[in-house]
Amino acid sequence: MNETKENSHPLEIRTYLVGKEEINAVNARTLWRNLQSKQQFADWIKRRLKDTLAEENYDYFTIIERTQPAKEPLQNCSNNGDDFKKSTKINKENISENHDNTRFHHFMKSNQTNNYGGDKKSVDYIITLDLAKEFAMLEKNQKGKEIRRYFIEFEKKMKEKMKDFDERLKEQRNWTRQLQEKFDKLSKHFRAMEVKQEYEALKKEGYIF
Repeated sequence: MNETKENSHPLEIRTYLVGKEEINAVNARTLWRNLQSKQQFADWIKRRLKDTLAEENYDYFTIIERTQPAKEPLQNCSNNGDDFKKSTKINKENISENHDNTRFHHFMKSNQTNNYGGDKKSVDYIITLDLAKEFAMLEKNQKGKEIRRYFIEFEKKMKEKMKDFDERLKEQRNWTRQLQEKFDKLSKHFRAMEVKQEYEALKKEGYIF
């Protein structure tokens, strides 16, 4: 999948190459921010996909990114572990003498997980302009109306560009055709001259009477 930018608007429209087809699409999370929805994104996207009966890999597709926080397991373990103990706040309030070793190790493992973290998964929903217009309309507010108009204007400009491109392409093809016709005529003319010269040469040499 390849992508190219189409504008510099905060709600960026990109052209994605999916298989052999080019589609204009936007990031649903960016759309959600611009719509200023009060819902959480996860709830909003699920509801909107359901409301519009959107089909994956037709109306939208997902991009999953995983990020892993930097780990520094030895940074706080100097001075025989004193600094590490301070960072984890292990004291009598956290762990009393009555807690067994199992409880202690469970606490340590939990604390290390919080400090260092694990792989985090982020899912981006890339939706077509047609679906984005439906999402904007379903907001039923001024912001949604403005964004829907923005998408419509973008499509109008794209159609005008395509029309202009088609006209230029047609002119180019006509020019190429005319040039080819002239070339063919010149080729026939030069070929006729060559045949005539060959005929005169053969006649001069006495091969033709």
